Amino acid sequence: MVQHRAARMVNSNYRTTSIVTKMLSQLEWPTIQERKAEAKVIMLFGALNHLIFIPADKVLEIYELQLLENRVLANSICRHATGDKAIMNGGSDYDGRHHLFAAGLDDECHVFSLKYRVTSPDKRKKDSGDNSNLRKRKEENDSSGKSDNTGNGETKQISFDIEKITSVKTDFHKDGSFQKVVQISRCRQFLATGGVDGYLRVWKYPDMKKSMEIQAHKNDIDDIDISPDSQYIVTVSREKNGFVWKAKDGKKHTDLNGPEEYRFRACRYGLIEGNKDKFNLYTISIPLKRTQKPQPCYLTSWDSSSFQSKGNQTTGTEVLSSLAVSDDGIYVAVGTISGSVGVYISFSLQKLYYIKEIHSIFVTGLAFMPSSEAARSVTGNQDFTLMSISADNTIRVHQVAPRGIVKYNETHNPMRVRVTFKVKVTYVRSNMQLIPAVQQSGYLSVVKFNWIQS
Repeated sequence: MVQHRAARMVNSNYRTTSIVTKMLSQLEWPTIQERKAEAKVIMLFGALNHLIFIPADKVLEIYELQLLENRVLANSICRHATGDKAIMNGGSDYDGRHHLFAAGLDDECHVFSLKYRVTSPDKRKKDSGDNSNLRKRKEENDSSGKSDNTGNGETKQISFDIEKITSVKTDFHKDGSFQKVVQISRCRQFLATGGVDGYLRVWKYPDMKKSMEIQAHKNDIDDIDISPDSQYIVTVSREKNGFVWKAKDGKKHTDLNGPEEYRFRACRYGLIEGNKDKFNLYTISIPLKRTQKPQPCYLTSWDSSSFQSKGNQTTGTEVLSSLAVSDDGIYVAVGTISGSVGVYISFSLQKLYYIKEIHSIFVTGLAFMPSSEAARSVTGNQDFTLMSISADNTIRVHQVAPRGIVKYNETHNPMRVRVTFKVKVTYVRSNMQLIPAVQQSGYLSVVKFNWIQS
């Protein structure tokens, strides 16, 4: 209606016999839908490049997942402010006692220690901290009948002590330094970082002293992963190349020979059928150039000894943006820039699950929930439970139930994730922790799962 009136005003034609749609056609104005889409892209570009100010909390936030009345709920139990810089990427590790989280904030790597604790109400009253860091342990409808009561009718609280251990600058590009990826070795002896200057840097933990600096690529390092045995570091770059480096001395071990006219987008190691001593490398590849006829993208499995391709699988023409492998190595998940999510069986690369454009914009992160029995007490008896996050500020839950029943659920509120199950599951109190980091423009950028033994 507003466009119709504007068209009449521009043409100075208010006659009732005039056809407004004809005026609009002659003016060649974009439609409201087209203007909205363009405004979203401009807003996102401005936010990512710090051209506009968007007031948003820059925090590291921890959620607890619980099963309540056949729904999975994600409740925030702790928030840690990161100052004027937002977390853009991260890697986590859990040694059975404490969590370690390494986060990329602009051109710096910040390392945080996350210590799990249970707090009594009496101690909480004495604390002068923010009440938002604590959450009641027992829900009103706890069907398990169990309680964490302290004897006076009050319940215990769970939280985390988040402490920044150290920070170090990890990228030194002269025209705008920025860290794009960080990974923690499973031995916890070192971290590996990469950014826009193309250098692979290895840092000793916990003092974060630089042990190696390798000019791995001439362009941005898009992704890094460290082998489960901490012997090799894999890097992939925007310039097309993928390299394997020896973690001990930094020497190049071999090249990854991907499809012609393609570049690697991401890389991840995964176990072979849950065997801790055997593992594969997985990569996703996207076309180097956009063509009028869309080209397919590829998911590739690599032998971790010879680094020869074991198999390629086309994933369609949607450009891939993210990659994840389940902790048991059975499933591989991919996300796309158009918001779609797919899951493949690792040994055959056969597509098991696909949902088109479940997000309204590109998928920024994927994470499988652990495959342990304790985790299944939260999610139900599902073949897998995958969470995806996106720049649209939503978390989506993807599941494949036994006997081939495929389903998913969604929420626009990342503080509360609900999943409806087709089978009744007895409530079991658990400590599954979802750790997302909120980007400066207000969207989720990192998601990691860690299991807490209680």
